[in-house]
Amino acid sequence: MSLEGFGMVEMVWVVPDLNRRRYYRISVEAGLFGPILVKTWGRIGWRNRQMEQHFDGESLSDALDTANHLIARKLRKGYEVMDSICRSQGGAFE
Repeated sequence: MSLEGFGMVEMVWVVPDLNRRRYYRISVEAGLFGPILVKTWGRIGWRNRQMEQHFDGESLSDALDTANHLIARKLRKGYEVMDSICRSQGGAFE
């Protein structure tokens, strides 16, 4: 899974035995002076945290490289892409 343009990827990491219910959202958005990488994370059902990284004067490819690196790192850690989980459970993830 990788971003190829402006867009968003949502991932979750649920391990009921360890009481672990985490999510991570990475999006690349258009900004006034260049692309913005927005990272949102937290425990499912709790208040989230958010951080923005501005790529002023830089190209979209720089933001996408950073976003795809983060996505790959989260997938290696154990996160799963939200779309695939929703499809396998037959509905929305709660």
